[in-house]
Amino acid sequence: MNDASLLAASVQKVQAAKKGVSLPNSLQDAAISDVIVENVVDKVTQEVILDDDGTPISTAFSILGVPFSSLKVDQIRMLCSKWNLKKYRGVSRDKLCLVIAQNQQLMVVYAAQAVTVNDKKTELQVSKFRLLNVVFSEDFFERVLKMNDKKQKDELDAGKAGNNQRLWSSISDEYNDSLNDEVYGVFAFVEDEQIAEFAETIDIRNYVKLDWMKLRPGSKP
Repeated sequence: MNDASLLAASVQKVQAAKKGVSLPNSLQDAAISDVIVENVVDKVTQEVILDDDGTPISTAFSILGVPFSSLKVDQIRMLCSKWNLKKYRGVSRDKLCLVIAQNQQLMVVYAAQAVTVNDKKTELQVSKFRLLNVVFSEDFFERVLKMNDKKQKDELDAGKAGNNQRLWSSISDEYNDSLNDEVYGVFAFVEDEQIAEFAETIDIRNYVKLDWMKLRPGSKP
């Protein structure tokens, strides 16, 4: 954790302490990898909610046997701060659980990819990591969270609302711009031993440039 992250975590801890809030002893050393996620279901129909690509939307359900529904919102924020997550301040419990689930799944993807790959596949592997960095950046994370919300009239009138083309085109521009290498050409979550080891052998700056259609979930490069 860098100095800025330590400071943020300390501030969050102090603010929580002022409110008389602390984490249960069982969660003091909890990691985001300990989170159990489950699919989000419609409260009326009880059907699993899917995104535009037909993929179930996941949310954080419990951690080390403790349901998130039993934790106070400030306790959940303390966990988010502890794990150095972004976009968690001032949001609701449901949104916090979505943020945690998405970040946990991102780490799972990173860990799953933390294996030696041959030269022919390296660029495609690198491209996936670079794309994840762009999608989960401060510039796009909030917009990606809301991309399946009902489109407003001004968005529809502006065009390119179908398949979230406007959003993915913006992501594509950032992804393909080599001037962004300093931001997107590095590994996130390098504090994880597996990822740190993998990061030493792979250069994310050597990626395949792709248009917006190839960057969308479910598309093949």
